[in-house]
Amino acid sequence: MSAKVSQEIVTEMVNLYKARMEALETDEARQEQSAEIVTQIAAEFTTEERPIVANSVRYHLSKDGCYVKKAPAKKAAATTNTTKRVNKADAIATLTQMVEANACEVDTEILNKLTGKAAMYFIGVVTQLTGE
Repeated sequence: MSAKVSQEIVTEMVNLYKARMEALETDEARQEQSAEIVTQIAAEFTTEERPIVANSVRYHLSKDGCYVKKAPAKKAAATTNTTKRVNKADAIATLTQMVEANACEVDTEILNKLTGKAAMYFIGVVTQLTGE
């Protein structure tokens, strides 16, 4: 368990953190280096009688309102084999029109049981068969 850190030491840690962060030129650099700087400060202020961990330093910096969080990682680009959401009503309406245009009987009970993706699949099949 860590020993309680005096307010004087907390002030020194906060001032050291602010100075090191100001030395960095860009916000991106600050976000990237923040965790490393916190770890360094924890190591510098640790003694045998008073071990200080990085989480303790981060807590005091956050409490002071000066801690810079690392930017969240960007999401990977969507893969090409995912499908977008399909409006079921629009897809079924399109399929109904295609069936009627080919002089076939429309069974709305069956068509209404299809999902939007299934309706889009059948629209593609009918389009290929009819050459539209």
